[in-house]
Amino acid sequence: MRRLLNNEVKIEEFFTYGVMFHKKLAEATQNEVLVRIANSLLEHDNHSIWEHLKKRVLFTYEGRLHQLEEHEGILEAIKHKGFQKAEEMMSHHLHHLTEMFYE
Repeated sequence: MRRLLNNEVKIEEFFTYGVMFHKKLAEATQNEVLVRIANSLLEHDNHSIWEHLKKRVLFTYEGRLHQLEEHEGILEAIKHKGFQKAEEMMSHHLHHLTEMFYE
């Protein structure tokens, strides 16, 4: 995903990788209900909410960098079995996206 940070033409590809990150996290829980909910929410072709979010968050380099760093931090916490830290980081990440959406 880092290779896409400076490429404003490939925002859709950057967004797709972000969606895949969230779907893979849900799948890793092995909780079928969570997987279905995540898949339903993350079907970005079916929700205009994602177009709004892309415009608010991903159209700047800083916005893309922030999203990438949050995803990397969550993944690192999980890799090091810091599940409490990963949960806190994911909560912060979702809160940040919500703030950006309503800004």
